[in-house]
Amino acid sequence: AVVSTQSTGDLNYSKVEHMCTGAAYCQMVHMLWPNKVPMKKVKFDAKLEHAYIDNWKVLQESFKRLHIEKDIPIQRLVKGRFQDNFEFLQWFYKFFTINDSGDHDH
Repeated sequence: AVVSTQSTGDLNYSKVEHMCTGAAYCQMVHMLWPNKVPMKKVKFDAKLEHAYIDNWKVLQESFKRLHIEKDIPIQRLVKGRFQDNFEFLQWFYKFFTINDSGDHDH
């Protein structure tokens, strides 16, 4: 599976496991609701688990602000295992598709 966040920066992921940093999810939620994700707090160059956790917490706080009721299994996702990340990615894909207007030129 290849995940590409086109026109949102040059994030390219060749493996589902690479989504464990949380940064791409922050960026995609920012595409949907530009003022709800504090992108300055997102660590795109995160290489360690504690930095991934910080990114996921940014996403979690954004979800709270948007009244999105989704339990994010942060401790499992940051481990980078395929199954956990694939399950969250599947949920997020449906969520994004439902909420995406296609207008990303905010």
